[in-house]
Parts: sequence; structure tokens; C-alpha cells
Amino acid sequence: MLEKALLVHTDHAGLCHMYVHLSEMSAHPEKALGACKPLRNNFPHAGHLIHMPTHIDVLVGDYESCVKYNCKAIEADERSMQNSPGTAGRESFYFGYIVHNYHMAVYGAILGGFEQKAMELARKLNEFVREDMFEVYPDLTAYLESYSALDIHVMIRFGRWKELLDLVPPKNKRLMLFRAASIRYAKALAHASLGNIDEAKREANIFDSLRGDPEAEHRILHNN
Repeated sequence: MLEKALLVHTDHAGLCHMYVHLSEMSAHPEKALGACKPLRNNFPHAGHLIHMPTHIDVLVGDYESCVKYNCKAIEADERSMQNSPGTAGRESFYFGYIVHNYHMAVYGAILGGFEQKAMELARKLNEFVREDMFEVYPDLTAYLESYSALDIHVMIRFGRWKELLDLVPPKNKRLMLFRAASIRYAKALAHASLGNIDEAKREANIFDSLRGDPEAEHRILHNN
């Protein structure tokens, strides 16, 4: 039905958007590349639509485009946050889409081997999802706090073991549970990679204790 409709309305934002979502679940995500073009080019102020083709980019191995267009989406969303904080600010429903752009951009950079860009994006995101913000808005931790750990995954991907061992856990380990657990996970990997087996086991045990906290059941990381 979508394919028949797209033959008539090739640039329709809604049809293109839905076809990307349909195709990304299939064995042939490349079928949606044609629908990606209008989303990339026709809606310069709509961050989520600019972002949508990257759901396909990351599946077909075009990691450069995944990073490029998520960055364009982030730029559009920055304008939205400035012009309409009520609908695009930290407390808004749409803010979840904004951090999703960062996540996809970092993920594309990790897969593509773009370490510097990955860290730049992860650190920029951490300016939003900071511990002091969650102290003010604790209800946001359930679906936003997990994004605070992306810099850790970048360092793991590129084997920055000594830097990982220097990471300082958050002050409130229960509030920042995902980041606290991720740091212990990363330190265990770092110690193991450096041959410090006893220290690796100790960090892994702390990780398991944090992971076993009932609050961990409520931490969500949205992913496609």
C-alpha cells in the first residue's frame, strides 16, 4: 500500500517516514533509499525527518551519512529548542527524539571508526543529560539517563583503557544508575585488557550489584 502511494506522492513526508520504518524491519532496508531523499532535502527545519534516513544508512553501512544527517538534524533541533522551548525543551516529549539523534550519530561514528566525532557528539550530549539536570527533574531518568553513558561506549570501542580507569563515578549512583553501572562495566573491560584480572573481577562484581538494583528495571535506552 505504501509503495503504491509513493508512486503517486513521491515526496510525501508521512509516506516516506513510514516506509523507512517499514523497510528497516525487513531484509531489504535499501528499498527505502528513494524515500530517504525527500526527507533529507525537503524539510530543513524538521529535525526528526532529517534524521529518519539514518535508520537506513546505518543498516546499509553508510556510516558517514548516518553521522552527517544526524548532525544536520541536531542543528535543526537546536533551532527548535531555542525558538520553542515549551515543545522542544528538556521537559518536552520531543526531547527524547533529540537525544535519539545524538545516539544514532554516535553509533554511526562508532561503526565507521570516527573516534573524534563520536567523542565530540557524546560530550555535547552530556551537556544536556547531566547529573544536576536529573536532580531537578528526577522523573526524566527512566528514559533519558541511559544516554549519559555514550562517551563510555566510545572509549570502549577505541580501546581507551587508561582513560576509562580515570573516569569518576557520579555522585548519586542511584540517580545516575545507568552511567554508574556502565563505568564499572568499562573499568572491568579496561582492567582485563591491561592484564589486571583481580581488579577486573572486582569491578565486574560491583557492576553486577548495580545491575541488580530494582531501579535498573526502569532505565530505558530507546533503540531501532
